[in-house]
Parts: sequence; C-alpha cells; structure tokens
Amino acid sequence: MKKTIEIEICDLCGKETDTERMKIPTYRTFDSTDGMTNYSEKQFWNEELDLCNDCLEKITKVHSIGVQCHKYKIEE
Repeated sequence: MKKTIEIEICDLCGKETDTERMKIPTYRTFDSTDGMTNYSEKQFWNEELDLCNDCLEKITKVHSIGVQCHKYKIEE
C-alpha cells in the first residue's frame, strides 16, 4: 500500500502548515496576461488562496459583531 502525503503551503507566507482554502478579495494594478498593462484604477478580484491562520488574521479587517454577528465593522 502506498501512502500519499499532501503538504500544505500558505500562498502568502510560504510556510508549511495547516491551511484553509478561501476566496478573498484582492486588487491588481497590472494586467495578468502580459504584465505590461498598468490599470489606471485598481481592479478588484475574488481569488482562491490557501492561507494559514497567521496570514488570515493579518488580512482580515472586517469583523462581524453583535449577538448574532449580523453587524460589521472594519478594525485595524
């Protein structure tokens, strides 16, 4: 019997650790096809990344608050 070992690596910090695959909002200033086109305004995208808990904590600024967590605010 052969065992397959899957190593999880965070897409942001590169650390080998447990990760969670999530869609997160990102922005681009350059075109993804040629890398030469500079957008005049930020282009917002939802991208799926494998993230460790440390990186998730760093990038999450929107907090759900209140009794049933249906209120939101941005915290630094």
